[in-house]
Amino acid sequence: MKLVVKELSTRSAKAARAAEATGGRAALVFSGQSVPTVVFQHLCGYASPRGDYGALMATTRAVMSTLGGTPRLWRRVLDASPHGELDPNSKKISMKLLLARLKKPRYADCDVVCLSRDVKVGKTGLASLSKVLPGLKALDFGFSASNLHPSDGDLLVAARELTSLASLRTDMWNVTSWGIMDFARTMGTRLLDLRVADDTITKHYATNNTLSAIGSACPNLQRLTLVGDARGSYYEPVRDQCTAGGVASLLDGVGASIVRLDIFKKNNVDRVVAGADVAGRLERGELPNLKKLVWVHAGDSPDAPYHSSPASPKARLEAATAAAGVDFDAAGYASCRFRTYTVFALED
Repeated sequence: MKLVVKELSTRSAKAARAAEATGGRAALVFSGQSVPTVVFQHLCGYASPRGDYGALMATTRAVMSTLGGTPRLWRRVLDASPHGELDPNSKKISMKLLLARLKKPRYADCDVVCLSRDVKVGKTGLASLSKVLPGLKALDFGFSASNLHPSDGDLLVAARELTSLASLRTDMWNVTSWGIMDFARTMGTRLLDLRVADDTITKHYATNNTLSAIGSACPNLQRLTLVGDARGSYYEPVRDQCTAGGVASLLDGVGASIVRLDIFKKNNVDRVVAGADVAGRLERGELPNLKKLVWVHAGDSPDAPYHSSPASPKARLEAATAAAGVDFDAAGYASCRFRTYTVFALED
């Protein structure tokens, strides 16, 4: 009898393994739509072990309902979300490992990459990245991943090697204002999106000359994000040579193309002067494509001249943006602090 029980148990286990293997090879189905296993695994990464799996399933069904109109499943690699497949702040991701991952079929159409903190691009890393992802359009090069710190030379290599590149997000720990200008001039009409974060420790800031160069060299620019750290521990206002004049020079060059402008904690940009200038341009129809304006001032005071009267620059700017259909946000990002501004990287 023991032998019979043992044999039945063995057969049962074998049948269970066979069924499991068959199920593992079969596509998951939600709401009648087949789901690649890797997609389901990716979605599960956003749920905690004791999380609400009912909510996860509802989210999964919602995602699946849109798959018919979604040509790509993975646009991003190494995004800045805490539950991304590859964490940009991981110390375990080398350039070699990243390139190996990117060769997987799921990333064939990827056009947004965030390099991780310990990636060493070296002399050939960006050229290799271009071969693996020839359609790469957006590169997060130190904007999200702390301690990556590219150099001026790295930005020029990116401009030359990544031939489809149209968007760059970078910090300025090693990058200088001259590096940003050289990158902009090298990119020229190709550059559609630039997001730059000052570094107050190494005293590197985007300046008026930087904005003027971008405006002159990149007439097709659609988005510019300037992240500062006004009132931060290491901030020195005298070194921050970005003022209302720089913003005016920028808009003189890209006013017809700019879709989104972010000025985050760049307090040397006088909002009384620059606010009146932007409002005037909107009233005259000189910013025809502008859809979103984010303007966060560190340590805002409600009795400042910018706010102080019904005819204040803020009131005029609010009226002008409303009339032009521009989303004007002066408070929604105020809680973001320096080095926690990755929300600007995640928004495409």
